[in-house]
Amino acid sequence: MPDDSPPPRRPAPRRRGPGCCLPLAVLPLAWLLAAALLPGEAGRGAGWGPLWVAALVWNGADGRGGISHLLG
Repeated sequence: MPDDSPPPRRPAPRRRGPGCCLPLAVLPLAWLLAAALLPGEAGRGAGWGPLWVAALVWNGADGRGGISHLLG
C-alpha cells in the first residue's frame, strides 16, 4: 500500500430509534382507519381483524399455545 493513500474509512454507525417499531404501530391503526371507511357490515367486520390476529398469536390456533405459554 502506498504511503500517500488515505486511511480506510470506517462505516457510519447505524442509528436505531423509534422508527424501527413504527410500522408495527402504524399497521393496526391504518387497518382500523380503512375499516372505518368501508360501508356497512364490511367495515364493522373488518375492524376486528387486528384484534383477531393478536388473539390468535397470543393463544395459538387451538387456544392452548401461542406465545402466552412462554410468559407463564
